[in-house]
Amino acid sequence: AMPSLSRALRFSLAVLSICKAADTDDHIGVTSDQLRKVHAIIDKDGNGKVSMQEIMAFTSHMNKLVSAKDVGTVLPHMDTDKDGRLSVKEVLANLESWEEEGKDAAYKAEQMALERKKFKAADVDGDGFLNESEMVSFFHPSTHEPVLDIAVKENFAQRDVDGDGKLSFKEFWALGQDGDDTETSAAEHVDFLKLDEDADGFISYGEFKKWESGVFHAEDAMGKLFDLADIDGDEHVTVDELVGAREQLGENDAYYHVLEWVEHHEL
Repeated sequence: AMPSLSRALRFSLAVLSICKAADTDDHIGVTSDQLRKVHAIIDKDGNGKVSMQEIMAFTSHMNKLVSAKDVGTVLPHMDTDKDGRLSVKEVLANLESWEEEGKDAAYKAEQMALERKKFKAADVDGDGFLNESEMVSFFHPSTHEPVLDIAVKENFAQRDVDGDGKLSFKEFWALGQDGDDTETSAAEHVDFLKLDEDADGFISYGEFKKWESGVFHAEDAMGKLFDLADIDGDEHVTVDELVGAREQLGENDAYYHVLEWVEHHEL
């Protein structure tokens, strides 16, 4: 799948700008006041606390908003005729510019075919072009189920070497037939066990889709945030609990989500 071209850079700039704006000299680049504002935005029902369901819904919502912003940075570089939309020719021209060492013509043809399928799925109105909304679906498959399914099915098939419809540990991490489990880290073993929800020792298509869509990573990060902040164990996080966890937030993957939310909402 085609990568987001601006997200890593924007993250770095966001971290720098938020750290400069912070009213504290500590290492946490988000202030207590910013955390209170983030909590208020997530707390849709205004009951003073947020559930895992609320924070995951907000995470999904923010993913779409941030993805839309990313598209705004890509469009000027790809829209060669400057009509404000992308044709399949413009999309494939960008793909052709990629140079992947060791990849043959057959591989490139397969990638072209995959991008055409994704393009068709993203082109909801069927006019042969991608408008800005449809571009979000194309470049960020996690925001549009039909495009996501195409990308996930392709990646799953590539890994499922024996064709049994499920992924072993070696297949999941693409270790190859002679791959040695010692080549993988302890964290990768932990991730595999967590993703294997039915504990059958394999990754199903549905489980793999959670991985590819980013849902697994978001749930894992927010779960760790709740473990950290939910002091009274009621499966909800109050604003005071969130602020109270600020010092430990930098050790959690949820920290980068929070930074992104603060930057996006200019808190």
